[in-house]
Amino acid sequence: MIPQNYEVLLSKLRDKTVENKVNWSTTSDTDIFMVNFGDFSMTIWTGTDDEGDFVGFKLYDSAGKGVDSFWVYPSEGGFLMANELYSMARRKALRIDDAIINISKALESKDIIGE
Repeated sequence: MIPQNYEVLLSKLRDKTVENKVNWSTTSDTDIFMVNFGDFSMTIWTGTDDEGDFVGFKLYDSAGKGVDSFWVYPSEGGFLMANELYSMARRKALRIDDAIINISKALESKDIIGE
């Protein structure tokens, strides 16, 4: 469940991500994405445990120490928003939309595609 003190924060983060105003980045783990906020950073990921699928969040201090974390399950309030935020963070960090645009342009050209 999204802790009450994170509800507004995640909603604003989602809105800023939609507006393309958040620089999500990749991490050494291919399924974890991070955003920096000066002295703090936050990661988002998806996973499965004994309770089922979830979206996870972890907050880090400036030294990279994890200071808080929580998980949101489908049966809990806020899961759809959390899952949407994960999907958007993933797309931004991996530049998926840029890839789609570039591939579309290549397919529209008369040039030979591929090497």
